Amino acid sequence: MDLTAEESGQIAVLFGSLPGKTWGHDESDALIRAADALIIVLAGYVDAGERIPLPSPARGRPVISVAPLEAAKVRLHNAMLDAGVSDADMARTLGLPKSVVQRLRNPIFPGELAEVEMAFAALLAADKSQSDASA
Repeated sequence: MDLTAEESGQIAVLFGSLPGKTWGHDESDALIRAADALIIVLAGYVDAGERIPLPSPARGRPVISVAPLEAAKVRLHNAMLDAGVSDADMARTLGLPKSVVQRLRNPIFPGELAEVEMAFAALLAADKSQSDASA
């Protein structure tokens, strides 16, 4: 993340390799706004069905982080993409509506960490059964 003073006096925040930009009246305000903007950027990746890149090294730059729930949702989203598991597949496995699974992996929606853990357990179980079947 990079902070840049603009001619207007505001502080601009760029997310490095991620798209998006936000501003604040000062550095503290910019960092608060950046945390909210980051969640929106991550949700955009989920909505587009694209893999979310992991953060690049800070290298002395300011860092913002997401809460554990949002971080778990990002990891679940990427894991489902990597495994080729669709929302519909996961919904059938968990016995949940597809819309619930969509919210489960999108960091913009509230949820419970236990729900995300349940989805990870289902992914692991499916991966293990596929490995056993191919052995």
